[in-house]
Amino acid sequence: MSTEDKKSVPVKPAGDGGTRSTEVGGMSLNPALPIRGIRMKFAVLTGLVEVGEVTNRDIVETVFNLLVGGQFDLEMNFIIQEAEGITCMVELLDKCDITCQAEVWSIFTAILKKSIRNLQACTDVGLIEQVLKRLDKTDSMIADLLVDMLGVLTSYSITVRE
Repeated sequence: MSTEDKKSVPVKPAGDGGTRSTEVGGMSLNPALPIRGIRMKFAVLTGLVEVGEVTNRDIVETVFNLLVGGQFDLEMNFIIQEAEGITCMVELLDKCDITCQAEVWSIFTAILKKSIRNLQACTDVGLIEQVLKRLDKTDSMIADLLVDMLGVLTSYSITVRE
């Protein structure tokens, strides 16, 4: 196959005005194509986790960037913009190793303590129930972190069913 047979899509990387093409196995990829919808973004991240193509640090950063809809910062940008992302995060963490889960749940608990809006978002998606369903199947260290987070959530709102 000649290089002329391969289709090349110009890619506009962030930060520079030039274009370049990316070819993988004869297929062109365009990372500049927007991935719309929080579920789709988490699905892409989940796929990368499942094939081992992403580090724990990248997972943590990406999860919180997705939740806040931009660059996450524990002091300046910590309000959850996409409540549906909370459910996606919980599903993703089922596929992550314990160290990654611990880091995400620790940071997540911290942002819940900082914002009533975050607590309301968790209530809206039924996070208490989602966590309770997973509590008995999780590692004891993660279970302790989940119980801490549940304590924060239940001090805000809990239903009779939960």
